[in-house]
Amino acid sequence: MSTSIHSKKPPCFGQTIEEVEEWLRTNVALGTVVAIRNSQAGFLQYVRAKVVRIGKGRFEVQPENTYTLSGAGQTFYYSGKNCWQPKGQTRLVIPTAEVAKAYGDPESIGITYGPYTL
Repeated sequence: MSTSIHSKKPPCFGQTIEEVEEWLRTNVALGTVVAIRNSQAGFLQYVRAKVVRIGKGRFEVQPENTYTLSGAGQTFYYSGKNCWQPKGQTRLVIPTAEVAKAYGDPESIGITYGPYTL
């Protein structure tokens, strides 16, 4: 029996909102590396970013990639949701080893995973 690419789970599969929020509240400081997850048009992209500013209840990150799928602002709540599009397709996930493998080359357009079961 063959396995379709559509049945492959993304590297952050199983991370709950509660786990992400706990990780962010515990680890976010200036310079902390975080993982941005973008899903658009059936494609999934992970972008490595660093925390560059901390505010009350939220923080700003600077993506490493020169291009991202999302045009959304790069400010996030500690829940991992994007401040400007909290119901959108861009959010933070825990930067596990599996997620780090998915970052791709910073100089590429960064689309590292094609159609997943999102």
